[in-house]
Amino acid sequence: LWIDSLKETCFKNQELIKEAVDNTPGTFLPVYPSDGNMMAVDVSGTGLNSQEVSDYMLKKNIFVRAGNYTSKLFGDKYIRVSYSIPTEQAEVFKEEFPKAIKELQEIKGIETE
Repeated sequence: LWIDSLKETCFKNQELIKEAVDNTPGTFLPVYPSDGNMMAVDVSGTGLNSQEVSDYMLKKNIFVRAGNYTSKLFGDKYIRVSYSIPTEQAEVFKEEFPKAIKELQEIKGIETE
């Protein structure tokens, strides 16, 4: 069935996103696993805000949403990443997210451990 295939894809993609976050210092998932269609990734420990991360990821042809459109109070602390996408795209996120955070920190002169 279509819905079973979609659920399998979503759970696999959540695992890939979690691996990316686990490999990116200063980030974490406040909720895992998720029952929605997107996961919040807290980026506040990176020294970056969500809009900076979103803009930089878009330059790498990876679309994530800055949290500021859903929360005025906390939105600068997290990005939202869809997992109801083809697994190939989640695999690209897994590979590129840790690199993008590190590159953006270097550009902004943010010291990391």
